[in-house]
Amino acid sequence: MANPGTFHAGLVLDGYHLIRPIGAGGFGTVWLAEGVATGDVHAVKIVDASPKALERELAAVRRFREFSRQMRSPHLISIEHVNTHGSALFYVLPLADGGPSKEPINPDWVPDTLAARIEARRSAPTWFSSREILDTFLPIARVVAEMNAGGVVHRDIKPANILFVGGRPCLADIGLLDDDRASLTARGTPGHLPPSWYLEASGQADMWGLAMTLYTLLTGNHPDKIGRANFRWPPQGAAGMSPEEHQTRERWHAAILRATEESPHERFLTIHAFADACQDPMDGKRGMNERVWGQKRHSMSIALLALLIMVALAFALVWTVRTEKAVGEKRPEIGAESGLSLSESPQSSAEKPGVARTPLPEVDLSGVFTAIGEAVESAKKAANSGVASQSDGPDAANNKK
Repeated sequence: MANPGTFHAGLVLDGYHLIRPIGAGGFGTVWLAEGVATGDVHAVKIVDASPKALERELAAVRRFREFSRQMRSPHLISIEHVNTHGSALFYVLPLADGGPSKEPINPDWVPDTLAARIEARRSAPTWFSSREILDTFLPIARVVAEMNAGGVVHRDIKPANILFVGGRPCLADIGLLDDDRASLTARGTPGHLPPSWYLEASGQADMWGLAMTLYTLLTGNHPDKIGRANFRWPPQGAAGMSPEEHQTRERWHAAILRATEESPHERFLTIHAFADACQDPMDGKRGMNERVWGQKRHSMSIALLALLIMVALAFALVWTVRTEKAVGEKRPEIGAESGLSLSESPQSSAEKPGVARTPLPEVDLSGVFTAIGEAVESAKKAANSGVASQSDGPDAANNKK
């Protein structure tokens, strides 16, 4: 281990100037740091522990960087730089949003975490709305589901490890992250750490952590109160909630209980299924409506295309008839006034002196065909727009149970 006092304000690590500690936990300390060359502020996590702990942290960092490059999710913290200093490991992270001061360098600035937001709401007039809860929880649940599907387990999901970066919730603290394997040991924070009976019944550690996080976000209570009737609502109570809000929260409580069921047969099969159960049902309806409207627009576009072509052809026909009529009116009559005898053909009159032959005017239909082409292209674009709307609409919720 490094000697005490090795890391201090003013120390420069690979171009990052340490300013002050802004967080601590487990074997690591998080420092506020400033880039010497750029002046940008960052978070630097320093792990100064036993060789075994360092080895575990470094393995987690490597694994995390590997799959995070593939996922490229804005809801996963990014690791910008990794190195060692003495016997310690450090890595550079983007700095979270924070307050109350806008300047992180000020002593009163603290990182914006979900745990801090929950604590602040305890004394507020109202608790989080269902929309706020869903916008915070669902992106984290989805990204954890992708991690688990890729064979990676976070193992320490809790409100303190959910940061807000650029206003978006972001899963951080990957020190316990590991591959999902049979020999994986139980680790994490008490209360958010799954009990042995759950793991022994094929329970997913991250599903448990997500359920505990959602419960705390719903009620502000510690996870050990799950299932108790007196602790189903936030400090402000349920009296001011609309029937819709009340119903939504009841549904989420049911999803939490199902995610933490002891029997694997009663539990959600995947974290994706858990997230689907928490999703706003209206999102699925909106997705369905958008797909139906996209199909209708596609059909309407095809009909419009046919109509435009018919109108253009009709316009061309009328133009041609009117032109021929005008030419006929200007053509000289066969008879005395024209200087032709009935026995003379119109063709021979052009050879007679004094008899002028009126040529047929050329009819220019290029403008008509240009209009038809433009109408067809417009209809094609409208049809393509309908198809794009059909493919871009969000899929209806698919509850994988």
